[in-house]
Amino acid sequence: MKRLIKNERGISLVEILAAVVILGIVLVSVMTFFTQSAKFTASNHETLTAVQVGEEVVSKVRGVKSLTELTVSPQKFTGNATKVTSTTLHPEYTITIEKTQGVVKSKLQKVRIVVLAKNNASKPNSAFTTEMFYEVN
Repeated sequence: MKRLIKNERGISLVEILAAVVILGIVLVSVMTFFTQSAKFTASNHETLTAVQVGEEVVSKVRGVKSLTELTVSPQKFTGNATKVTSTTLHPEYTITIEKTQGVVKSKLQKVRIVVLAKNNASKPNSAFTTEMFYEVN
C-alpha cells in the first residue's frame, strides 16, 4: 500500500484543463440533445392540438347541408358557400373550410379543412390539412 502512494506529485494544470475541456464537450452535446428534445415536444404539442381542432371542425361540417350554415351566429365562421374561415372558434388557430370540387352523384360535397396555428403562420407546412365529404341536399 505504501508503494502505491509513493508518488505525491498531484495533477498538473494541463491535465486539469484537458479534463475541463473534455467535460465541456460532453456537457454541450448533452445540452444540445435536451434543447432539441424540448423543441420537438413543443412542435408535437402544437400538431396534436391542431389535429384535435380539425376533428372538432370535421364533426361540425358533418352536421350541415351547406357551408353557409356554419356562418350562423353560434358557429363562429365567416364566409360564403364556397369558403368559410374562423379565427374565433379557437382564437390561436385560423381554420379554413373550402369546397374543392362540385357535388358528386351521391350528393356528396368534398371540402378541404386547414387548421393553422397563428404563431406558426410563417410555416404553412405545419398546418393540419384534411379532406372529407359531407352530404348535401
